[in-house]
Formats: sequence, C-alpha cells, structure tokens
Amino acid sequence: MGRVKLKFLFIFLFGFMVVSASYADTAEFIYRNMVSSSDFSLIPNVGTAYKDEDGNTLIVRRILNQQNDEKDTNIVVFDKHYTSGSGIKSGSILSKKGNIYRANLIGSLSYSFIDFSFTTVIYPFEPLIMAGMTYSNGSSNPLVLLGARITAPLSNFFSSVSFTLVEDARLEGYVAAGVRISNTVDFACSYGFAYKHNLGIFTWGIYGIWLSGSWGVGSISPGISIGVNI
Repeated sequence: MGRVKLKFLFIFLFGFMVVSASYADTAEFIYRNMVSSSDFSLIPNVGTAYKDEDGNTLIVRRILNQQNDEKDTNIVVFDKHYTSGSGIKSGSILSKKGNIYRANLIGSLSYSFIDFSFTTVIYPFEPLIMAGMTYSNGSSNPLVLLGARITAPLSNFFSSVSFTLVEDARLEGYVAAGVRISNTVDFACSYGFAYKHNLGIFTWGIYGIWLSGSWGVGSISPGISIGVNI
C-alpha cells in the first residue's frame, strides 16, 4: 500500500512540474538586443520588470497583438535594463519584480538634487519628484520640483552591440516645475538630459540641466549622478 501511495505521489509531482514548466514565463525570442515572448500565462502591464535566474533584468515595453489562423497571440516586448556577464538566454525563466524604483543624487557647481521616479503603465514615461538646492552669489536656496522623466535604452538603437556601456545604458530626459524658497517663494522650472549606465542595482550618469524661474533666466549646467534602481 505504501508503494502505491509513493507511486501516485511521484506521478502527481512529475505532472505538476510538467504543467508548471508549460506555463512558465520565459525570454522566448532573442534576436541581438531584442527580447520578446509569447508564452506568458498572464499578460503583464507595461512598465513591469522581470528578472531571470542569472540576474538579468527586463522591463515590459509594449504588448503586441497578432492574429494568425483566427487565433489571437499576445507578444510581450521587453527593454533591456541590466544584463549580467552571462547574458540573456532564450528560454530563461522570468520572475516578476514589479516596478523599478529609481533614486539619484545629482550634483554640480550650480545645483544639487535628489530625485525619485518609478516605472508605471505609461512607461517609458515616469513620474518624477526632485528636491535640492541651488547655489549662486554665495547663497543657497532649497527647491522642490514635480514632473516626468522619459527613458530610452541605447540597446534599442544599437541592436547588434553587446558592449555594456551601450547594452546596459539609457538616455534620459525630464521636465519639471515647482518652487524655490529664498526671501520669497519663487516659481521654478527645469529640464535636463542624461546618459545613465547600470551596474547591477547601482547607476551612474552624466547630466546637463537647465534651471530657471521668476528670479531670472538660467543656463544649462553639467553635472554627474550616482543612484540605485530597485
């Protein structure tokens, strides 16, 4: 009787493993830097991040719907966020991370900022919060800005390049508006652009930021950043 129970238990576990593997979410199609999949059991939202067993991280860029032989097929298209040394392999099982949260410390001779943003269903756009200080004429003034950031992975533009400074990098741009506090509360607005490179969860970047407001017209200032993506 005990052998019969063990036999049925073995058959059940084997069948469960087969069914689980059949419905596993994988990096199904890989062509150069392009990663996509049509085998998702549950279609994810745009902006959702996934990680494979080797530590590679992908972000859902868009969902394509194709009709073949009267059958609808949903294809999940990914952006590369971070590629480990082993690279992304076809058939790698993906596990859901959720949203990517970004925090950066940005500095130059004219300003310093801490910013925060995260991926949502409007990816590649991200809501953005910035807080910091401006420095001019020997004085410093705090300011707070709200806006949006857009990201564009460089691997989308250079699909045949596997060099880390391209494959794990992105261009960013942002616009934001808010207030600066001095003797009065001044309106402030800013836009900027950056090159960012991921090193695991860490990131570094080179910035160009324009900041202006009711106190006067500003100019573009260069800066550098360090941050984390979790």
